[in-house]
Amino acid sequence: MTNLPIDLDRHRTPSGRLESRIRRMAANSGLLAHLDHSGVEIDVMLLADSLRRWIEAMEQVRILLRQHQNEPEIREAMIQTIIEEALKDLDLLKEGEGPTL
Repeated sequence: MTNLPIDLDRHRTPSGRLESRIRRMAANSGLLAHLDHSGVEIDVMLLADSLRRWIEAMEQVRILLRQHQNEPEIREAMIQTIIEEALKDLDLLKEGEGPTL
């Protein structure tokens, strides 16, 4: 017997580490008290939260690109093309996202 902590994650597969991390997060946030223990609802909640953050980040990038689009140092054709393509891609993602959560 030893008093040293044992790193159980070292013995788990990458997917096992992820599952363990999700269970820990759910247990520490009190989600398990309100949900059944199938884990499906927890996964959906975690994905929905990630999606909200992704949408917010996408909106911030769009705002920054539009703000800096016409600055003199950005007027180089190649940089301008990259910004325009990024804005088009963000618009396509926005159209495909469906209703906001």
